[in-house]
Amino acid sequence: SVALFLACPPFGDGGQPALAPIQKREGLVVSSWVQLPPMGRPRRAHTATLLADGRVLVVGGEDASGAATLETEIYDWLSNAWAPAAPLDIPRAWHAAQLLRSGKALIAGGTRGGVNSPALSGTSVYEAELDRWVPAGPLQTAGRDFTGALLGDGSFFVTMSGVVPQLYSEGPGVWSKVASPPRGLRSHANRLPNGSAFVQGSGSPIWESYSWQSRTWSSTAPARFARTNDAVVVLADGQVLVAGGTQAGVHVQEAELYHPTSNRWSSGGALSEVRADHTATLLPDGR
Repeated sequence: SVALFLACPPFGDGGQPALAPIQKREGLVVSSWVQLPPMGRPRRAHTATLLADGRVLVVGGEDASGAATLETEIYDWLSNAWAPAAPLDIPRAWHAAQLLRSGKALIAGGTRGGVNSPALSGTSVYEAELDRWVPAGPLQTAGRDFTGALLGDGSFFVTMSGVVPQLYSEGPGVWSKVASPPRGLRSHANRLPNGSAFVQGSGSPIWESYSWQSRTWSSTAPARFARTNDAVVVLADGQVLVAGGTQAGVHVQEAELYHPTSNRWSSGGALSEVRADHTATLLPDGR
């Protein structure tokens, strides 16, 4: 069986952490949500990273007042229990997180919490086997609300609206700036099967890919919709599914599929209901 993990804050419109086990029985797929034990503290604007050993590392975030925390926790699915992990050096929320090829977890940027808190440039790496954080090189430009993709050479590409994309190289532990996309700064990134970053510009029908081999950009054919607040997932066959979101303030119900090999878009069918600011996750069975 496989499972989806959801770590939500127990305040606002969130809830307790939950697990959705998905089991195959005689060719049928049966799924349901199971409530997990609560985390040690309520939080939002945190990250949840699947570690190499199957545990889930939850880092930072804000409480209901908007104050950030430096506390971290690990969920162990074998014992169905949470345990404290080594704390961060500073409180942090709205940061990026990525499991690196080495099995270490990288966090970058973010804020100290609150509406007017300035963006952070500091980054740290978590070594799970030693339960410790090690400082990594600072971002070239401080930022928050990053999205990122682990490229084919193991480097970590991050981007956010209004900030030049940046690249983390694990070997030397340093960040470098990436040339800006030809059509302006981009806001979301996913990894294509060839190891390139597939990047969306908020409100633009043109997407761009960044090659880890040539360190150059290329543009896609235009999508039908210029979306914001949508969800993107790369499917098992390499196609990219873009679903939901809005265009010029109007919800988009039709999903689209991007075909990287032919550089074309096609309809992905209509959602059962419109939605925005949601997420999409590829399951091991290809759904």
